[in-house]
Amino acid sequence: MPASVYTPPPPCGLTLNLLLYTCATFTEWDFDDLSAPYWRLYWNADPGASIRHDGVDTELLPHRLVLIPPNTAFAATIKGSVRHFFAHFTLEPAWGVPQPGVHVVDLAPLH
Repeated sequence: MPASVYTPPPPCGLTLNLLLYTCATFTEWDFDDLSAPYWRLYWNADPGASIRHDGVDTELLPHRLVLIPPNTAFAATIKGSVRHFFAHFTLEPAWGVPQPGVHVVDLAPLH
């Protein structure tokens, strides 16, 4: 009997290119400008880190995912020791230029 071979589903027209991801404990994460030409996804297992965009502080908390579009200028800071997950990625095709911003997804209702 031949071994089964996985055949991926047909393409949906969107390609995610994962550039970098990790989960690590950070004790230092102080930057004035983290603008880059790729998306960022953040989730922290511990409170203590925050980002600032357009004068608004957003805490990175265990019940939140934070998504930041490419070319969004923001600052980052941390107090103490924080378990921090991040992923940097691109999407193709890029349906136009995403507007800069910080998008928060509250995970609490998903539990």
